[in-house]
Amino acid sequence: MKIYKISLDKTKCSETIMEEFDYDKMLSYSQNGNRIVDKWDSTMKIYMDVNFGASDVLQFNSTLLTVSDKVADIIEQFAPDKIERLSIDQEGFEKHYCIINPISVIDCIDLENSKYKVYVGRKDKIESFKEIHFKKNSIQGEHLFRAQRCDADLFFCSEELKNALENCNTIGFIYDFIEEI
Repeated sequence: MKIYKISLDKTKCSETIMEEFDYDKMLSYSQNGNRIVDKWDSTMKIYMDVNFGASDVLQFNSTLLTVSDKVADIIEQFAPDKIERLSIDQEGFEKHYCIINPISVIDCIDLENSKYKVYVGRKDKIESFKEIHFKKNSIQGEHLFRAQRCDADLFFCSEELKNALENCNTIGFIYDFIEEI
């Protein structure tokens, strides 16, 4: 199974903004693998700030994915029980977007063979990687996930999900190959 880090291509992702009140509300949600759908306020509104056109991913919140319905549908096919699809009010967009909260957080980092830096004063939290390796058999069947001990804005995906998103000509993601396990 090939694993990729999935991140935003900031040269192709439209940027959004929120009213300060809604932004503070957004930050109050726990977003590291916890379900938030029951607490979610779908009246929070995002506005187009810098429009790069037909992007399927928006630069908005680094711990949640703001994606077009097309991307959300593909992700749901691969990880129906591992994500939450959340509605958000929007203004100034050509497409309809929603928020994906990936709730699959896995203890999968091979700490012995990975090269990484931890936060000062937080030895249990990885700040960055020079080299990352996964534990064998730790992520079988996972298609979109986060790794325990890593920041909430670090997402990984399977080659199958990556290929499905690329085959549908989605715009706005970058895929960095990590390793085959």
